[in-house]
Amino acid sequence: MLSSNSELTSTFYHGKFYDLIFGSSYRYAIQSQDIDFWRSMAQNYGSPVLELACGTGRIGAILANEGLKLTGIEISESMLETAQAKSQAAQWIQANVCNFDLKTQFPLIIFPYDTLTHLHSFEEVSQCLKCVRNHLDLGGHFIIDLKNPHYIFDILENPDRIDFYSQFTHPEDGSQIEVKRKRRYDSWKQIHTMTLLFYRNQVQFNQEDLNLRIFWPQEITKILQDNHFEIIQVWGDYQYGQYGDQSSHMILDCKAIPLV
Repeated sequence: MLSSNSELTSTFYHGKFYDLIFGSSYRYAIQSQDIDFWRSMAQNYGSPVLELACGTGRIGAILANEGLKLTGIEISESMLETAQAKSQAAQWIQANVCNFDLKTQFPLIIFPYDTLTHLHSFEEVSQCLKCVRNHLDLGGHFIIDLKNPHYIFDILENPDRIDFYSQFTHPEDGSQIEVKRKRRYDSWKQIHTMTLLFYRNQVQFNQEDLNLRIFWPQEITKILQDNHFEIIQVWGDYQYGQYGDQSSHMILDCKAIPLV
């Protein structure tokens, strides 16, 4: 997960820019399909809902404005400010997903769109899962959404490729900013680094690395088991398709295993 001072140096993870960059990216229309999925999960499993790493409220603000009782935690102050502007119906809390105590429990805790990949070490993941256990109702559901890691093979086959990512209007000077990306994968560390290249008038003026930890299916299954969770359902997309090699996502519906 982002450190508390990342927003001071990052453009992508700053609340003022995140929606502009991601919202104009090729991924946004595809990823927005998850709203219906999370709405359905809340209807099936109940509320209140706890959203981990809620960011700028892309999901939580919509659901809260529809009447769902939702709490979102996020370490970035600037992202929470943006989330608050979108919805005052949700409860937004600044906290680290590896160390939080809300002194309440939830029937549904969600970890949307690949945000688990910001936790790079087993220790961080275990600390996060311990917090989840402490906040999950007896019989409650914990749902993790990860991209299916098969996309890593495309990176390995095309290590030098630079792709268009997004284009947006800078909120301060009105200039048009084009964002391109290049990607690499460290097989030993299992870190996918996506480098964003920022251009104004076709001149690059900034770049930053986004480092994402890749979790392979058997690995995340073992991590969850070691932290006293069982996977009760796996979906391959937001339409509840069966998980397979060509699935776009790996969505894990988990329950806590009672400690003896």
